[in-house]
Amino acid sequence: MKTLLIASVSALITLPAFAAEAQTVRNAPAAQTPLNPQANTGRALTSLRSAIVGLTNGEPDYASMTPDLATKIRAKTEQITPLLRQFGPLKNAQALGVENGAEKFRVTFENQTTEWLIGFNPNGKISVLLFRPVS
Repeated sequence: MKTLLIASVSALITLPAFAAEAQTVRNAPAAQTPLNPQANTGRALTSLRSAIVGLTNGEPDYASMTPDLATKIRAKTEQITPLLRQFGPLKNAQALGVENGAEKFRVTFENQTTEWLIGFNPNGKISVLLFRPVS
């Protein structure tokens, strides 16, 4: 299952590897970087939990996302939803700090532990939503 899981996550273009996203954020001019570099863990955690529940149920809240992210998520919801359902119920989410302007969380499900990044644009919309399994 682990090989299938990693391959599935890697195949999701809306959820690229952290390194690729981090490079994009580092290369963006400071004035145009869409991520809030200040941690707002309570808001980020609430938004992340909501996003995970929406994705797991196949009903993401596209209004909470930037148009670009919403378009990418719409195109991959059929792949993301079954993958998240395999993880089982959400058990715990722990803040790990800020990475490249986005907040990083360790999210534990019944069957899988993952790391997530969530970032917001200046208007408060989710502009970055990434996850990967933790070995």
